[in-house]
Amino acid sequence: MATRSSQSSVPAVDDSVVQAPMQLPHVVSRPNKGFYQPELDSLRFLAFLSVFVYHCIPGEASFYKGWPHAIVFVIGAAVTAGSFGVPVFFVLSAYLITNLLLREKDRSGRLDTRSFYIRRILRIWPLYYTFLAVVCLLPFVAHYQHMPLVYMAGYAFLVGNWVQAFAAYSPASLMAHPLWTVSIEEQFYLTWPLVVRKASRASMAGVAIALLIAANLSRVLLAFSADSHWFRIVNLNTVSNVDSIALGILLALVLKEPPAFSFIQRVALFLASVLVMTGVGGFFDVHEKTGAILGMPLAAFASAGILVSFLGVKNYVIRNPVMQYLGKISYGLYVIHFAVWLCVAHYFLNESASRYQTLGGRIEIAVPTLAITIVCAAVSYKWLETPSLRLKGRYTHVHSRPV
Repeated sequence: MATRSSQSSVPAVDDSVVQAPMQLPHVVSRPNKGFYQPELDSLRFLAFLSVFVYHCIPGEASFYKGWPHAIVFVIGAAVTAGSFGVPVFFVLSAYLITNLLLREKDRSGRLDTRSFYIRRILRIWPLYYTFLAVVCLLPFVAHYQHMPLVYMAGYAFLVGNWVQAFAAYSPASLMAHPLWTVSIEEQFYLTWPLVVRKASRASMAGVAIALLIAANLSRVLLAFSADSHWFRIVNLNTVSNVDSIALGILLALVLKEPPAFSFIQRVALFLASVLVMTGVGGFFDVHEKTGAILGMPLAAFASAGILVSFLGVKNYVIRNPVMQYLGKISYGLYVIHFAVWLCVAHYFLNESASRYQTLGGRIEIAVPTLAITIVCAAVSYKWLETPSLRLKGRYTHVHSRPV
C-alpha cells in the first residue's frame, strides 16, 4: 500500500470467534464471560477508511489549482493524517490481545500459548497466504507486477517489513506492500504471550514503557544516521513502530473497564486526537528529522486517544450493523485494497493516462476501487476466513465475539 513514504496501511486484524468452543482437553469447559466491544469493529473500519483515503485521494496542492490556499492546506493535512490509521490499528490490536490474554490468565491461573498461536494462525494465515500466492502467481497469468524473490521470502516468513526497510524499494512489489504491517503484528503475536505468561502486570507495564523509549530512541538514532534511506527504515522497521503497540498494552493494563465518559467528553477527546493527527500531517514533514522525531510519537499518542474515545460508546451510529460488519471484514479490506487500486488504476491509465493527473480522475478510480474491495473482502470473509474462524473457536478460552 506508488505510495507515499509516510505511514501506510496496516491490517485490521481482529480476534473474531464464530462459534462456541468445543470440549477439548486443553480448553476451559466451564461457561465464561466474553470480551466483546462492538464499537471497536466500527473503529477498525474507520481506521481502514482513513488509510484508503491516504492511498487513493491526492493531497498534493497541484490537484487543487484555483482552490483557496487554506482549504488546500487542510485537505493535504487531512489526507496525510489518513496514514495514521496504521498506529490506530496497532494500538487497537495490542489493547485487545493484551486484554484477552490477561482475562484468560486471571481466570485460569495460566496462559495457553499453544492455543493462542493456533487462533492467530487460523485468523490471519488463510487470507494472508492466499493473497500472497495470488500476487506471486499473477505475473505468470497477466504479466503484471512481478515480485522479486527477496520480497516473496520476506512476506512468506513474516519479516516483510524488515525486507522492505533494508532492500532496495521496488515498485514491482507494491501489490503486496500492505503486508509489511502484518509482519509487525505477527512478530508481536509471537513474542507478547511469552511475556504475559511469566510477568506480573507491573512487569508488563515496565516492558511497555521500555518499548516506548526504544521506539523513540530508534527514530532519533536513525534520523541522525548517515544512511540516505533512513526514513524508509524508520517507517518500516518493527522497533520504530512499537510505541503504538506499547500504548495499547498500557491501556489494557490500566483500563479494566471502558471509561465512563459522557458523550461530550468522548467527542472532545476524539476531535482533539484527530486535530493532533491533522496538525502532524500539515505542519510536520515526517520525511524530515523533526517530523520523524516529534510528529510520529504525537500520532501514536493521538491514536491511543482515539481508541479511548471509542471504548464503551453506545451510540447507534457507531454500533449500527453496517459499520460492525465492515469492521469484521476490515482485515480483508486492508489486505486487498491496494492491489485492487493498482488494477483499477492500471485499467483507467490504459484508457486515458492524463485522467489520473486530475482530482476527478483520482476519485473516478477510488470509487470503484472501494466498491470492488468491499465485495472481495466480503467474499473472502464468507468463504475463506469464516471456515477457519469456526475451527478457531475450538481453541478459544475467552469469547471475543457474540456466540
